[in-house]
Amino acid sequence: MENCKMHGVEPIAYLKDVLERLPITTNKQVDQLTPLNWKKSRQQVVVAD
Repeated sequence: MENCKMHGVEPIAYLKDVLERLPITTNKQVDQLTPLNWKKSRQQVVVAD
């Protein structure tokens, strides 16, 4: 939770998304689920829309 707050990520939204994605995430993709990388990927989706 503190890591989320440190990177400006809303903890509940982060946990909900990560828990939904975790079953289909490979070992090589786990680093994408850290709060900082999760935030970066969300920002890219918003910019692409």
